[in-house]
Amino acid sequence: MRFLDSARNDREGGGGNGREGRLVEGGAVDCRGGGGAAGIAGGAGKGGAGLRGPLPVYEGGVGGFAVRAMIELMYPMRPAPVLPAPRAGEEERDRKVSEEMLPVVDASGEVVGQAARSYVHGGSRLLHPVVHLHIIDRLGRLYIQKRSASKDLYPGRWDTAVGGHVGYGETVAEALVREASEELKLFDFNPVFLDAYIHENERERELVNVFATIGSFRLRPDPDEVSEGRYWTFPEIEAALGGEVFTPNFESEFTRYGKTLEALL
Repeated sequence: MRFLDSARNDREGGGGNGREGRLVEGGAVDCRGGGGAAGIAGGAGKGGAGLRGPLPVYEGGVGGFAVRAMIELMYPMRPAPVLPAPRAGEEERDRKVSEEMLPVVDASGEVVGQAARSYVHGGSRLLHPVVHLHIIDRLGRLYIQKRSASKDLYPGRWDTAVGGHVGYGETVAEALVREASEELKLFDFNPVFLDAYIHENERERELVNVFATIGSFRLRPDPDEVSEGRYWTFPEIEAALGGEVFTPNFESEFTRYGKTLEALL
C-alpha cells in the first residue's frame, strides 16, 4: 500500500518517532521524508464525546469544521518500561514476554510504557492507541464488517471496516496500513484523518484515531478476523441503530461522524 501524493499544496506536518512527514492538502500523505507517519488532512466536527487531554485543534478541512491534528506517538529513546512493574526481586529483563506488546500512552500520544495485549484488555484500563478506517464507495455507501464469532467482544455484530491496535514501535500511519492489508487486503488507498478521541469501557481505554477513505475498492476480508463484509447505505444503517446490530463503538462513531463522512463525497 502507498499513501497517494496527489496534491502539492503542502503545509508542514509532524512525522512521529523521528521521521519526517508533510501534511498535504486534500487528504493525501507525502512520506518523502522517510515513509513514517505524516500529518493527514481531513475534517471533523467540533470536539467529540469522550475526548480528553491536550489534543491540538486547527481550522480547515471538510465543510470548514475544526480539524484535530493527527496524534503522533512520541517514543522514548530507550525502550519504555514494561507494565505492570516487576514484582519485588524480579528483574524486568527476566520477564518473558511472548505476546503482542502495545504502547501505553498519555492523551497527547507520549509513550509512557508498554504492556501485553492481554493485560491491556484485562481491566487495567491503560490507555493505548488504536486505528479505525471508514470506507465509502463512489455510490455513497459505507462498508462495514461483521465480527467473527470467535471475538471476545461483541461477536457477530457489525463494526467499522478496519480497526486494530498500534503495536509497540509502530506509528499510527504504519498501523493503519498494516491493519487495512491484514483485514481486507486493502493496499492502495488515500486516507483522510477525521479525529482522535478517547473511548473507554469497564475493561479498557483506547486512544482512537479515526480515518476515512473513498474509492472503488476490491475488498477481501480475512476469514480469521471477519465473518463477512458488505456496503450499507446510510439510511439502512440509521434504521438499524440501537437494535444490537452494530457494536456500541461503531454506533457512537457513526452518530458522531456520519455527516462528515457524507461530506467527503
